[in-house]
Amino acid sequence: MIQDVSVNNPPPLGKGIFAWDLGPVGSAIWPGFKPLTPDSPLLAGHYLQGIDRSARMQAADALTFDGIRGIETVALPLPAGKWNITLWLRDPGEWEYLPHPLEREIRVDGRTVFQQRRNPQVWIDEVYLGRQNEKVSPRSSSWDHFGERRSDRVTFNVSSSGKPVLLSLLGDTSDAQFVSAILAVPAYNPQVLEMLTRQRKLWWDRNWPVADWTKWPTGQPRLSARQSNWVAAPDTSVLVTFDFEQGNLPGAPLVVVNQPQHLGKRLHTDWHWSQWQLTRTHLSSTLLAPNDDYFRHA
Repeated sequence: MIQDVSVNNPPPLGKGIFAWDLGPVGSAIWPGFKPLTPDSPLLAGHYLQGIDRSARMQAADALTFDGIRGIETVALPLPAGKWNITLWLRDPGEWEYLPHPLEREIRVDGRTVFQQRRNPQVWIDEVYLGRQNEKVSPRSSSWDHFGERRSDRVTFNVSSSGKPVLLSLLGDTSDAQFVSAILAVPAYNPQVLEMLTRQRKLWWDRNWPVADWTKWPTGQPRLSARQSNWVAAPDTSVLVTFDFEQGNLPGAPLVVVNQPQHLGKRLHTDWHWSQWQLTRTHLSSTLLAPNDDYFRHA
């Protein structure tokens, strides 16, 4: 039985700071930000579309899991002075597909402040497959691997005469004109972005915690075979499994495995190794657990 309920609007991030959280009407707003929806007079574009990706997430980051696609211009009502502007540009997409803009450009009052050019192979290597080599350790957090994504935000300096600062977004598709949030702070107070980053890190650590590394070993690095002898018929293959313990030494120990030989001849060998990852314990969970079930191939 609920005895008392109170609803409070969070205070702004600070005096003289402008912060907008973009998305469709009714989507979640990060504390201290103001909503900016497709029908806002600050936005212009022929195909403005509000996007909210939080429906399939048990806990969604309100700042980056929604936004607006197809933005051609944004008119920021900033007072006269020098400003630092940060845009969050990544659309997380759905599991069936990913947005894949190859060209993106941002202009401020006609001056280019950000430009990106990729070919399809670079997009595959840097975006689609770019995070498969992320190193996971007992010190890893959900913020490190999923929340921070420094490459998904852009910060630049502008000067305002008192008239609205006009941001123009250009690209090869409407996905290149996606923005999830805008932060404008006076140039003399750049610490606001650091404060916001700490707030977001705390949110990720609380809502997507990492379970204890029960399988992480301690002691000295060691590589050992699970058995000492193998028997195989001629012209057949055999699976040889090794257990590698990294130990508690800092850094990544060097492991050298020589090419196996039989009667003085080298045997053809394919090398596979397991890579640590952070994954959900089950589909409806926000608890991340380390596992080494992902096999890599050299």
